[in-house]
Amino acid sequence: ASARRISLGAEARLFQEDIAGTPPAPCGSWQRRHSQPWFLVRSKALGAEGAVARQRRSAATWQTPWWHHRRRPVGCSEMIPGHREEQGRALRQMLVGVSLAAAIVVAWLTIHIVGIFFWQWSLASVPIAVVLVVVQTWLSTGLFIVAHDSMHGAIAPHHPVLNRWIGATCLSLYACLSYGALLPRHHLHHKETGRSGDPDFHQGDSSLTGWFLQFFRTYYSHWQIVRITVVALFYMVLLDARLENIVIFWAVPALGAVAQLFIFGTWLPHRERAEPFADAHRAYSVKVSPLLSLLTCFHFSGYHHEHHLSPRTPWWGLPARRRALDKRSSERPRAEDRE
Repeated sequence: ASARRISLGAEARLFQEDIAGTPPAPCGSWQRRHSQPWFLVRSKALGAEGAVARQRRSAATWQTPWWHHRRRPVGCSEMIPGHREEQGRALRQMLVGVSLAAAIVVAWLTIHIVGIFFWQWSLASVPIAVVLVVVQTWLSTGLFIVAHDSMHGAIAPHHPVLNRWIGATCLSLYACLSYGALLPRHHLHHKETGRSGDPDFHQGDSSLTGWFLQFFRTYYSHWQIVRITVVALFYMVLLDARLENIVIFWAVPALGAVAQLFIFGTWLPHRERAEPFADAHRAYSVKVSPLLSLLTCFHFSGYHHEHHLSPRTPWWGLPARRRALDKRSSERPRAEDRE
């Protein structure tokens, strides 16, 4: 229900900035055309990208002979040069994105189920439990990052329903968060980054503690606490789970992920420094190694500026996005010199 709080039409407006400058959506599905006259036939825009895709359809599409309308979808963007390659890239991105999301979910569920329902405490099991809690904290951060990429349509490009389902599932597992409530707030963060309208930005108190409290209030609500309590009671009453196991293997990793997401995904990239911001995105990329960037916040620490430059690039594609941007910026002076 939380995933449906806003309509696909409203979600389309939120995707406007993300989709700007990207290739159009793929062709519509094969449809029967005999039920309407040829001059009224046009392909249906699918999903959140439809509002933008309609504006980018080539004028040549409408010159297609009517007898082609029954054999292929009208408005097919294959007529745009290079679109087949873009479709291939989108398919590869979806396969990788969905596979990585599934791996994170399965790993998180494994620790969650074993820790809460089957863990037996002893002196020897304590060190193992500590390691599992640390790993579960990182995986909880991963759940939120997967949901975040779903908000940008980056997990499954051109498949908004699948994106919403994956994002809502990950947020529910992580801490019973509402995808429908977080989606407009996050797009507002991209629209008003580092300004008064940014829900992730501090509202006057730029200290670490004050900013964190503002961040916590933005993403957590009383209804979420109620949902967590209901699930915990279900675990204890019907499934005979122990309260200490629920706290250690679910609550502690969730709270640790909140701190991880705030420090490495918000505070370090967006706090003002002596060095000015590079552009209006008002975001820094923390200077850490790719491995440390992955371990701290799934590349949203070391490649945060690149994310704001290209919101539809998934977390695992941000290092390649930086290499592409660096290559483009290095080639530009050479072209100017030749001129």
